[in-house]
Amino acid sequence: MDAAFGISNLIKAATLTATSSEATMPPDNLADDRGAAASGWQSASGVTTATLTATLASDSNVRAVGLFRSNLWIGATVNLTVRHSGVDVWTATLSGPQPGYGQVVFVRTEGAVLADTVVVEIIDSSNPDGFLNVALMYAGDLWLPTYGIGPDSGYNVDSNSIEMVSRGGQEYVTLLYQQRRFDFALEAVVSSEAWAYAGEIMRLSPLGGNFLFVPDIGSTEIGREPVFGRIKKLGDVKWRAGLVDIRQWSGSVLERL
Repeated sequence: MDAAFGISNLIKAATLTATSSEATMPPDNLADDRGAAASGWQSASGVTTATLTATLASDSNVRAVGLFRSNLWIGATVNLTVRHSGVDVWTATLSGPQPGYGQVVFVRTEGAVLADTVVVEIIDSSNPDGFLNVALMYAGDLWLPTYGIGPDSGYNVDSNSIEMVSRGGQEYVTLLYQQRRFDFALEAVVSSEAWAYAGEIMRLSPLGGNFLFVPDIGSTEIGREPVFGRIKKLGDVKWRAGLVDIRQWSGSVLERL
């Protein structure tokens, strides 16, 4: 199982354009870390086919591209084109999100490509909203820990709701939110990786930015499994007994709402 972490989101420093936008919801909003629909990019009313283009600040490695917290319909088609110096270096097509997930995630299993432009075309003619909305976007490289995640890793959905019970015992539940969470446990981390990557995540996570976590880059459930959000509940980097160059580390990735 090849787990991966996306640490540096190139979208935050890119020049973002779109073929259609609501006046108060331009593609520049995708550089923000908030996952609310009202603070994202939205196409004009009646427009359900549009293209997002991210011109990167400099030539950079790209191995993953994702759209998150979107209103895209399951029947949508999302076409990805990654370019360098006008040449297509990575192209791929995926269907829209699984119901309830709102995300489309591209991961290049062969490795990163050097890129200067990321283009995402969305075709979603059956969208019941009559417009496109994407709150968060990621493009960048990935860290694949040498030994992957261990069996103590796990996935869950946290939720908050208001529950009322009548005198007759009837229950009335108002759901406030649901938040996907993945608890990762790295039982073996090479010392150099612990400093270069785990240490960088520990340094940046208190600043409030988002990270991409992919439990298995080759999974057939790539549309459901990745979580894009804040990394919290970080454990200490620990020394494993008798193994000088191996560390242990754990934490939680919480979907950004």
